[in-house]
Amino acid sequence: RRILSEQPGLFYLDCMYTSAPLGVSGDRGVWRAALAVALLGGGRSVSGIVRAGGSLPALARIRPSSRLLGRSRVLATAASTGGSLEPPVGPLPVAGPQRQRPLWPCADDLDRRILALALPATLNLAIFPLAGLVDVYWVGRIGDARMLAGMGAANQVFSTLFWLIAFLPSVTTPRVADAIGRGDRELAARRVCEALALAALLGLLGFFLVQGFPKQLLQIVASSDSEIFTAALPYLRARSLSFVPALLSAVAFSAFRADMDAITPLIITLLSNSLNCVLTPLFIFKAGMGVSGAGLATALSEVVSCALFISLLVRKRVLRLGLLRGVTRKTAVELFQAGGAVQLRSLSIQAAFLYVARTVTRMDTSGVAAAAHQITLQFWQLGGIALLATSTAASVIIPALRAKSEAEGGGEAAAACAADRLLIWGGVMGTILGGMLLMLLPFAALLSPLPEVQRAARPLAVFAAALQPFVGVVFAGEGVMQGLNCFGAIAKLTAFGAISMVLSLKLLSPLGLTGVWLSFFVFNIARLVGVLLHHRRSGPLAGASRAGDLAVK
Repeated sequence: RRILSEQPGLFYLDCMYTSAPLGVSGDRGVWRAALAVALLGGGRSVSGIVRAGGSLPALARIRPSSRLLGRSRVLATAASTGGSLEPPVGPLPVAGPQRQRPLWPCADDLDRRILALALPATLNLAIFPLAGLVDVYWVGRIGDARMLAGMGAANQVFSTLFWLIAFLPSVTTPRVADAIGRGDRELAARRVCEALALAALLGLLGFFLVQGFPKQLLQIVASSDSEIFTAALPYLRARSLSFVPALLSAVAFSAFRADMDAITPLIITLLSNSLNCVLTPLFIFKAGMGVSGAGLATALSEVVSCALFISLLVRKRVLRLGLLRGVTRKTAVELFQAGGAVQLRSLSIQAAFLYVARTVTRMDTSGVAAAAHQITLQFWQLGGIALLATSTAASVIIPALRAKSEAEGGGEAAAACAADRLLIWGGVMGTILGGMLLMLLPFAALLSPLPEVQRAARPLAVFAAALQPFVGVVFAGEGVMQGLNCFGAIAKLTAFGAISMVLSLKLLSPLGLTGVWLSFFVFNIARLVGVLLHHRRSGPLAGASRAGDLAVK
């Protein structure tokens, strides 16, 4: 339609069949018109008039020649008044910084960037379920399945309340990454301080809720006259001491993650959870605190983690008193509005998991079913939380690329290409982790000395391993959506998955624990479909060219 810009030997044309300008290199006197576009369809010809300026009309017939990134790669043969032109042979060269990227991992700079963020984050996030497995191991050594079931019920209540108020880390990462991508470190520090100030207030709210109404909260998942309820109550009270430090640590972790520093959080998490592993058996057996000792050990480890994170932020001059005082009502409202969709997502997930926990704890009064479910859940979370690393990488890489110009290697096409690659990495990592969980299956027996619990947990662990490839793609896709600030879309697809899970559990409940874990399959498949539809059809990157801008010599 028109020439957007002209440099010596290079024209950028606004063409009829492309969503982005095309770089066309060559001499205007030699090349009357040339065009390379990516069409959604394949196997059909499209004709059109491309006008490179008012004086250079040319008729271009476009024909598909090969498949690239799910679209058709096409060549254009142009007719001119000076004679016919032969189309270029071989791969088309690329103009400027917009490079054509393969769909699959190929050890290029994008893969190196993903792995630089994902691998440390995988180790970091895997520490939490490993520490949880240590708690399960030592509580299991008490020799009473009801103690293990009680800890599982209390943990479900705590995590439900925690993730309902812990929307700030998800909102903070893309906000800080965007500021850093723009080169504005002062804005990034201000956004971190705003999130920390609100996190302290929300953490206090969670602490007072649990300390004030522990019985009412536990009655959601366990009957008040059961021994499981009796075991869960002191553990929940002790665990609630970690609300404020855990939320502050989560926000600080998101700040380091936005700055693409995954090593520092890894070291802090390793130190604090190592402390938890040492304190748990001491408090349970040496101090005679029983199951509540595990909750107190976890709370103390969170305090240490928070202290280390805060001291580092102060040393880096990110956390400053002046910025903390600068938090306004307008800023708080903006954060709560951005976090509203995150809260809706958390509410959907936690409501579904509360319903699952309620169903499992009431299957039998002996606690065997609940204990087996708790062991399997720890195995599933060991893989699932580790797969959040791809979500971590996506929530940082996507906004950083979109904040950069095309000349700097960013833009919509580069972000779309990175999103494709991240989804594939999610599936690959999920498959690897699923295989690793299957290899760890014989060690599940170590988590409980009770033979009946071991027998009930063994087949469920196979379900947990088989879920990992689906979970990997879902987490990567949700990380891309977070990077695009599509929190509303995440909330909708999560709510759909949670509703599907609850309905399927109602139908499959006669199957016992097998029915419970089949409903987990329904939950993740529903989310997988939603993620892929958003990525390919309705999301901001759906129309971006994955092949990048092409140049024709």
